[in-house]
Amino acid sequence: RAYPVAAARRARPSRAIGVLRSRGAVSEAVSGAMSSSLTAARVASAASAGPSAVHRRRALRAQAPRDRDVKSRAATAPATAPVADEPGTAPGGTRHPTQGPFAGTQLDSSKTIEELQPFYNGYRSGYRSVPPSDETFGYIDESAIEGEIPTELLGTLLRNGPAYFEREGDDLAKRYLDGDGMVTSVAFKDGKAFFRNKFVQTECFIAEQKAGKYLEPSIFTADDPRKPIWWHRTAVDMVGIDRGFTGDPQMKHNGAYNVMNWGGSLVAVDYAKPYELDPDNLDTIGHGASELSSTKHTSHYRVMAEKDGSSRLVTMLNNINWRNHTTTSNFCEFDEQGKKVSDRTFTFPAAYVHDMIVTDDYYVLFDCPVRMHLKNTFINYPQGKTSLSESIAEDTSRKPMFRLFPRHDGVEEKVISTDKFCFSYHHVNGWQEGDKLIFDTTTWPKFTLYFLDIVDADGKVFWPKMSFTRFVLDLKTGACDAFDLDNHPCEYPAVAPCATGRPYRHAYLCTSAHAAADNDEVSGPIHQLTKVSMKNTDPYCKEVEVQHYYPGDTRFCMEPLFIPRSQETSGVHGSGGDGEDDGWLIGMVNNAGSTTDVIIIDCKDFASGPVATLHLPRYVPMGVHGSFSAEYICGPDDES
Repeated sequence: RAYPVAAARRARPSRAIGVLRSRGAVSEAVSGAMSSSLTAARVASAASAGPSAVHRRRALRAQAPRDRDVKSRAATAPATAPVADEPGTAPGGTRHPTQGPFAGTQLDSSKTIEELQPFYNGYRSGYRSVPPSDETFGYIDESAIEGEIPTELLGTLLRNGPAYFEREGDDLAKRYLDGDGMVTSVAFKDGKAFFRNKFVQTECFIAEQKAGKYLEPSIFTADDPRKPIWWHRTAVDMVGIDRGFTGDPQMKHNGAYNVMNWGGSLVAVDYAKPYELDPDNLDTIGHGASELSSTKHTSHYRVMAEKDGSSRLVTMLNNINWRNHTTTSNFCEFDEQGKKVSDRTFTFPAAYVHDMIVTDDYYVLFDCPVRMHLKNTFINYPQGKTSLSESIAEDTSRKPMFRLFPRHDGVEEKVISTDKFCFSYHHVNGWQEGDKLIFDTTTWPKFTLYFLDIVDADGKVFWPKMSFTRFVLDLKTGACDAFDLDNHPCEYPAVAPCATGRPYRHAYLCTSAHAAADNDEVSGPIHQLTKVSMKNTDPYCKEVEVQHYYPGDTRFCMEPLFIPRSQETSGVHGSGGDGEDDGWLIGMVNNAGSTTDVIIIDCKDFASGPVATLHLPRYVPMGVHGSFSAEYICGPDDES
C-alpha cells in the first residue's frame, strides 16, 4: 500500500550518528547526455549495447533452485600462489593459473563454462522484483538464527536497492537499477535482531501506485511509458520544450541507491535527490526536511576523522553537460550535528565519475574516459531502442585521469593521468603520505555503466573482469605508478572506519569464486566475500594474504560493511594498527532468488566463516549499497 508522506518530522535530539562509509549510485554521468544540440554532431556508429536482462530474468526465475544450499566453506590463501605438485595444479587438484588474468588467485577452475551456467543462473535470479505488499516488521525468531549474534553488537544495518521493477498488469518492465527503492533495516541489540523493510515513497512511486502503471521514464530502461516515444524523447528530452529549451532530460527518481543516518537525519538517496525517512518506522518524510535531505548528492560518501577529534560526512554530486562539454562536481561536508560546514564546486572537461576518495587535503575523482555515443543518442534513443544510460561510451583516445580538488584554501588543484587504461566505479580507500597520494580501487577493463559484467554475467558475453588495483600518485612530478594488489574479480569494497583516508592494511570485497576450465579468461559470477590483507602500509607493498568465505553453490554475497567491535580500535577515530580488523563484517546473502540471509563474520577469524546467520522473514533482491548506524533505530514500536 502507498504510505502517506509525513507532514513533518517528529522532534528528535540532535546527535552524531556513527556511519560506516558506503558505496554509491550509478547514474551521475548520463543525466546530461541529451543536453547537446541535435545539430551538434554528425551521427556516427559505435559499439552496440548489451542485451536486456528482463525477459531472461523472468525465464530464469522458473529455473532457479528453491532450496537453500547450506554448504559453505572458508579458505585462507597463502601470501603467494602455492607451488603446484604438477604444472597448473595445486594441492587438492584445484588449478591455480600462473599467468593471465587470474594469476595467483584461488579461483576454482574445475568446471567448464557450460558447467558454470547453474552458478550464473543462480546469481541472476537474485534480481527478482518484489511488490510493496512484502513490507513487514518484527523480531527475527531465534529458530531463524544459526549461531549467536554477538551481544556487544549494537546498531542498525541499513540497506537500499531497487526492488519493484515489474508491475502486475503493466507490459513495461523496468531494468533492475530502475526499480523503486526498498530500504531494509536490521537493528541489533542484546543479541537480538529486529527487521523492517519499506519502500521509499517518492513522488513518482506514489503517482504510479495510484495509476497502477509506470508513468515516468527511467535512466537504464530502453522502453518508455510516454507515448509516442519519439516525440517525448526528441521534443521533451533532447530539445526541452517543457523546460525553456534547456535539454537536460528529467528521469524518474526511485530513491533506490543508498541509505545513511547522520546528524539526526535518516536519508534514502538515488541520484541527486535524497528523501528523509522516519528513523522509528522508515516512513517517508520527503525531500528537504533537513540540511542533509535538502542537499543534492549521490549515494557515494565518506566519513572522515578530523584533526580536532570531530567527524565529517562528505557528500558529492556530479553533473555532465554535453552541450558545453563540461562536468560540474559539488562536494559538501556536514558536521556531527548534521550542519553543512563546507560547500565547494568545481568544473572540468566532460567526464564520467562515479565515486570519490577523500584525503586530508583533497577530494579525488577517477575521471573515466568517455564520449557521447552518437548513434545511440540521435537514432536509437529517440526510437526507444536504447536507454539514456547507453548514450555514453568509452573513449580510447585519451588516458584516465585523477582529478584532485582542494578541501581547504591554499591547496592547489591537480590533474594526474595514468597509462593504465581502465575504468573505475567503486573505490576502496586512499591517503596522502609525503609527496605521494595512494588511491586503491576496483578497476574494469571496459566501460559498462549498467555493470553488465556483474548483473548479466553468463560466461559467454559478460563475466566479472575487475581487479583490486593500487595507484601511487606523485604530487610533485605528476607521475603515476599502477599495480594490482589482487586479481580475484572483485567489486563492492569496504574498509574499517578507522582506515578511511589513512594508511591501512585490510580491505573486504565481493569476489568471484570460479574460473572456467575451458577458457582461462572467464570467471564465474560475483559469489563470495574476500579479505585482502597487505603485509604493511608501505605504498608500494605488493605482498598480500587473501582469505575467502564461500557461502555455498547457490548462495551469493552482496556488498559487505565493516562494523567496529570497539570505537577505540577500529572506529572512525580508532587507533588502527593491529586493531584495524577488530570488528565484524556484515552483509546480505541471496539464496538463488528465493530467500535472503544476513551473515556476521568475525574479521579477526575471517576464515572460520559466520558467527551468526540470520534467515530474514522477507526476500531482499540483490541490493545496491548501504551503511551501518551505531545508533539503534527502526526497532520495535514500543522502543525509542
